[in-house]
Amino acid sequence: MFCGKTFGTNRELYGERSIVDASEYCLHFGKNYIISYVKKLYDRIICSSSNLSSFEIANKIKEGLKEEYGETIKKLENIERKIREDGETID
Repeated sequence: MFCGKTFGTNRELYGERSIVDASEYCLHFGKNYIISYVKKLYDRIICSSSNLSSFEIANKIKEGLKEEYGETIKKLENIERKIREDGETID
């Protein structure tokens, strides 16, 4: 599940969670943008390795999101934390 939408595959679940929670990414970058990016990642993953389980696909999508946007989210969180600590407000 990501951004409030379920992203499923026609593959069997192998008893492990195959869920991608991209809500934090959606919060920072926008729901439609992240959904589009996850779909592109999914297509790329399936084309490169069609024998992966749903769990493995979900993990590769999580890794792709973290690789692409993780550092930016950390920077944004540090800015927010600094603003809170300094008591400044953004107008």
